[in-house]
Amino acid sequence: MLVILLVAFCAVCVLLSWRFDLRRNKAASAVRRADMPRGDHPLHPRAAILLQPGLTWVRIHNDDLVSIGTTDFVADVLGELMTVALPRESRSLNRGEVAWALVSKTGRKLEQVMPVDGTVLAVNRDLIRDPGILQRSPYLAGWIMRVQPRSIRSAVRNVRSGEGTERGSTGPAREHPRG
Repeated sequence: MLVILLVAFCAVCVLLSWRFDLRRNKAASAVRRADMPRGDHPLHPRAAILLQPGLTWVRIHNDDLVSIGTTDFVADVLGELMTVALPRESRSLNRGEVAWALVSKTGRKLEQVMPVDGTVLAVNRDLIRDPGILQRSPYLAGWIMRVQPRSIRSAVRNVRSGEGTERGSTGPAREHPRG
């Protein structure tokens, strides 16, 4: 009888240990799947941004202000950036209109389109001095512009939550080869 109890106790311990390890592994893989942008603060979830199919993102601050930027995927694909061409402040842009351009040191140029309709209130002038910010912190310090959207409802219509989206989604960004 003592042997049976000892075997049962060991079996329960093994099952509990296995269950605990399973939960710990699930939690660890969930953190890896979150794919936090490198260089950004780990407590700032990617789910707080909305991704647009043109490889841009939108962060809603309030009814009158959104930040817009480019994804880490674009920054990685282009490689080291040489220049960032920003739109003029107070310019009104429509969704789908070319809004800014990124030029790599190899001469590759990528024009990206506006993900929302609105008026440019501010541009990130730090990107002019140091385009590498887009590689180091594309979702925080690497914001490209702050925009007053014509309508928050229309601003989120064509974007989707960063949670569960795939890196490298295709969209209307246009790349120009060297030359």
